[in-house]
Amino acid sequence: MSSFICSSITFNSIEKRLLDLQTKSDFYSLNVSQEDISNIFENLKKINVLCVCLQYKHHYDGKLDQEIENQTQIILEDKRFKEISNYQAFSCINCVKYQIEIEHLKELRSLTAQEERSLAFLEEFKKRLAYYLVENSAKYGKTTWEI
Repeated sequence: MSSFICSSITFNSIEKRLLDLQTKSDFYSLNVSQEDISNIFENLKKINVLCVCLQYKHHYDGKLDQEIENQTQIILEDKRFKEISNYQAFSCINCVKYQIEIEHLKELRSLTAQEERSLAFLEEFKKRLAYYLVENSAKYGKTTWEI
């Protein structure tokens, strides 16, 4: 399976959407601080870079560590984002999850606790966002609870 390093705009836009959703009373909050969310997304960016670089390590003969460092610096320094819809955020989350192929990393070492927490957080956010999207859809609003 091929993969790529997601753009910082993708990560930053998902993070921004999450921060906006956290303020909504009808969104089931993840009970994490803005600082925790920033740290989680920083970890996700690093994991994405690491996994993709490891997958394509044959392209960086003797320069793998430098490539990881360069790509990590680029993705962490760029703070640009786009305002995106909840549906676009869901799609972007699926993209990020697809691009993070941890088996290449696990060939070298186990995931750290921070990495595991960050990946679990992204999955939990995806689940809550899916629930929120369905619950707030027009078609769902027209359904009855019981048949």
